[in-house]
Order: sequence, then C-alpha cells, then structure tokens
Amino acid sequence: MAEWPPQFTRPGALSLGTENKPYIESLDEVEDDDDENSDLVEEEIQEEGQREPDEEGSDIGKVMRYGQGPGGCLPQATKVEDFCQGVPNASLTTLRSGSRGPALPAVAWLHERGCRGARSDKGPLTANGLYKCLREPRFRLLGPNRSSSPSTCPTWELRGLDSERTSSSEIHQEEPDAERRWIFITDLDPWSILALIGTASKNQIPHLQAAIYKHLVFEPSFGFDIPPDGHFMFRLAFYLPYYALRVSKEPRNDPRMYGNGNPLRGHTDISFLESKHSELPTFLYEAQISCVVAGSDEWTWIAYCFVDTYFDAEHDRETVSSYYKTGSVDQGITQDPLTRGLTLADGNFQNPREYFLTVMRYRLEQIQNEWTQVVDKLNTGIREQEQILLSGSRRPCLSKSRDFVTKVQLLSKKLLFDLSNTVDSCEEFCRQPALDFQSASESTDRRPLLNPIRSILNELRLRKKTLESMADKADNITKALEVHLNTETIQVGHLSVTTMLFISPIALAAGIFSMNDRVIPIPLNFRSFLCILLAFGAMAFVIHLIQSDRLFFPRDMVLWARHMCWEFKLPVPDLRVIRLPRLPMVGKSTGKSPEDEESRGDRASMK
Repeated sequence: MAEWPPQFTRPGALSLGTENKPYIESLDEVEDDDDENSDLVEEEIQEEGQREPDEEGSDIGKVMRYGQGPGGCLPQATKVEDFCQGVPNASLTTLRSGSRGPALPAVAWLHERGCRGARSDKGPLTANGLYKCLREPRFRLLGPNRSSSPSTCPTWELRGLDSERTSSSEIHQEEPDAERRWIFITDLDPWSILALIGTASKNQIPHLQAAIYKHLVFEPSFGFDIPPDGHFMFRLAFYLPYYALRVSKEPRNDPRMYGNGNPLRGHTDISFLESKHSELPTFLYEAQISCVVAGSDEWTWIAYCFVDTYFDAEHDRETVSSYYKTGSVDQGITQDPLTRGLTLADGNFQNPREYFLTVMRYRLEQIQNEWTQVVDKLNTGIREQEQILLSGSRRPCLSKSRDFVTKVQLLSKKLLFDLSNTVDSCEEFCRQPALDFQSASESTDRRPLLNPIRSILNELRLRKKTLESMADKADNITKALEVHLNTETIQVGHLSVTTMLFISPIALAAGIFSMNDRVIPIPLNFRSFLCILLAFGAMAFVIHLIQSDRLFFPRDMVLWARHMCWEFKLPVPDLRVIRLPRLPMVGKSTGKSPEDEESRGDRASMK
C-alpha cells in the first residue's frame, strides 16, 4: 500500500454535475446520438440484406466494460453478467418501473450526510427503493458545495459561505449535500447490482466494478489503491471470505444463482464429525463480507458494504430491518450496519481511513468468531477419532475410520488454504506503517488504529496453526489405518492359502466322489479318495508357488545361466526375458525387483 497522498487532505476538484448524473445515462445519450447518425447506414445495410447482429449488450455489461478496451478477455464483466443472468427478467427498465417488477425484499440501508447535517432517514429499502434514493441529486449546484459549522467542516469550506449563499427558505426546502454516503446491502443479488450501477457516477464506476466482482469470486483481499484512470480518487477495500457453521434440519441453499444454475455460495454437510447420532445435521456455508470506501478527498466519499446472511435462520439473520427497529427504539438513534450496529451513524466518522479501519475491525472480529467455531468443531471430531484408535477398549471399523479421516483431510486442507490466504493478506496489510492512515494534521493523534486488528489477526493465526496440526494428525491417522489394513490383508491372504492348500482339495475330492459313477468311472474307496486328494493338493501347491514367484526360477538356475554366459562369452541374459509371465488372475509380486535378484546372483558367484 502506498503512502497516503497529501492531495486527499485538501478539497478535490470534483465536478458536482458529473456526480449527480449516472454514467449509464451518459452512455444511453451517446448511443442515441450514434443511432441518429447511423440511420442512413442502417438503411443501406437493410437494402443490401446485410443486417449485423445486435451488439448493444446488457446494462450491466456496458457498465462493467467501462475503462476496458474493445474485445479481449474481460473476466470481471463476464463474471458479473453470468451472475445477473441467474435472474432472467432483471433489468434497469423493470427496476425503474417498480410496480411492474417482482416484489423484492428489503435488503439495503442508505445513510447520507454532509457538513450541513444528515438527510432524512429512508428506512429499510428494497432494490427499487435504493435505486430511487440514489437517483436523487447528490449535490446542489446552487450555493456552497459544502457548508456547515466550524466544528464539522474544514476551514476551506467556510470561506465560500459569504460569497456564495442561498436563501434560508431554499436551504430548508432542499436536502443537504450527500458528501458522505453509507450503503449497506445484505445478500447482494442482480437487482441490487442494477440499483448500484444504474445510479453510479462515472467516477464511482471503477470502484463498483472491483467491489462487485471481488465479492462474487470468494477470495480475500486488503489494500489501498488509486485507480490509474479517471478522476484522482482513493479506494480502501477489504474482502473477507469465511465459513459459517450452522445446524438445521435442511440445508439453507443460497437462492442466488449463476446463469448455469449453480449457486453463488455453496455448502457442505459435515455431520460426519458428530461422534454420536445427532438429531440435526451440521452444515458449513460459504460466506463473504466486502467493504469499499472510495472518494476524492477526506470529506467526500462513499462506503459500500456487502454481507452474506442467507445461511442464518430468519430470527437470527442480520437484516436491515433489525438495525432499523433497534435504532428506532433507542430514541431515534440510527445504528451503523457496516460496523454491525456497534457504532452510531451520527457523523462522528469523517476521516475515511479511520472509518475503514473501524469497519474492518468489527467485521474481522465477526469472521474470527466464525472461524473459531468451525475449527473447534473439526478439532473435536478428529480428537475423538484419535482417542478411539489409541484406546484398545473397542475395535474401530477400519473402513469407516478411513472414510472419516479422508473427509477430515480434504476438509482441513480446504479450510487451511482459505484461512491462510486471509491471514497472509491481512498480515501484508498490517505491515504498513500506521502513519499511512493519518494525515499531517493528525500526526499528534496516536490512536492505535491497527492494534485491535493485529490482536484479531493473532487469533486467526492460532486458528491457522490448529488447522495445520489437525492436517498432520489426519496424515498420521491415515498411516496408522494403512498399517492396520495391510495387516488385515496379510491375514486374509494367509487364510486364503490355508483354504486353498487344505480345505479346497478335500472339498473338490468330496465333490468328485459325490458324482455319478458313470461320469467318473473310478472305484469309490479310500485309496481313490486319497489319490485324488493328493493330486488336488499338489495342484494347489503348484499354484501357490506360481503366485509366490518361486517356481521355474530358482537361484541355482540364475547362477548356472550366468556361469554359462561367462564361459562362452555370451551376453548376460535379461532376467525379465527368461522369466515366465505371471498369471494375470492369481499373480502376486514378492516385492523383489529383477535388480535385487541380479545383485544376489553376483554376490553368490563371487563367493
């Protein structure tokens, strides 16, 4: 992460008109002009019968391809478009109509504030409501762009109050400028994405592109970035994938689907970790928390936060309505959902870096609790299995134990990989000096902004070490089970040899004597029975020698062949050539390679 540029500590040269106009509308205007200019060309193409295919693309595709060259591989646009195709009727036209579209749940919270105060509370919003609220102008084009009291505004804002002042009636009639915006969305879906990209200004498009795409791909990321193109703006972001362990009768499938029908987030049944039969199965759900704070300076920025909550029951789920109800009860105080309601949306946070670290702290604490629950569950299951193998009180079923350990190995390695990526990304972020989050005017304020995050990171490191230890234990248990299985295999082999040499000849001889005398015209007496028994016994013994690789290839034959070759100056024969092929159905290797036999023959000849 680069050092915090001093340009962000001064007011940015932000075009208010550009911020008030959605970028998608600018694209539509350009396309309308192009259509008017190309009418004659289209008429000529139609007359010639050479109609070209429609390459307009979807609204999401047009916005996601902003800043990208024509053609080529565009994974961000492809990923988001594929996800939005999971809802075939999702479009900006349907979203704008409102009443004609489907009934959407309340999933969004919007808080807007400027130096003159906060805008009116909108309450829980659906995607339609979010679109309408974000469609309202963010800034007033008349009067001061930012103005308030000296306690909440920088000094540069107050210098324009006397020269650029609107009437008091105009101030009361209009909402204050939305210099800072907080947007919180649960279970980001195509409708919410349309509401965001359908109202985002040109300067916000690059930040939304990265936020939406990285929220879908389920990969950890932290950092500070300045997009190379467009207006000079900053972007602070973190993306925290994790796993949530929940118990329920049926799995709570993620309703959000890709175009091919696959869910956005998956789940795994880990009920095999239960030592006893459990009444309810246990599931492990994929989830992610994403937060992006982007702006042009320290007074003008927008915070986006996307949280997955589909895996929780209705009464335990983190919803916008729950924050709104709790805040309304507390004398109209609004809780900040981005910080899980642990802070208030009262405008005390003006510095974007301080606010970003505050959100990161509380959300990291949330996923640390989730990881702890998952790791403890896995650790308990593998400890119980380890105790069963170590204690001789009851003999474990080797096949079930091997199946259990195989599942634990796969699960622990998967969890270890994801947790390691999260810890490594967070460690790299925390290595940056704390002054990167403080401006020169704040150099005397030494609040430990990163210390709480480092403490949580230490806890995540402990969970990582526990997973590594469990992976090693699973490997050791696997080796022990292999030894047990090999021992049982050898015992079964000995039993089969005993059966073949002693029991099978008797059974075969008895079967022959039970036949009709016309089929086997031999005298039915003890002498005949003994001869048949010896014949079958000899055949079984020969088969056993062939299986053991001890027939037709004694050591004396090898030594004699080498001696004759040396005497007559002939090339030494390849032992693998003169060896008889093993029987495919009963062949059995002794574990000795031809090289071993050759070395033994050399040593014998030297003697």
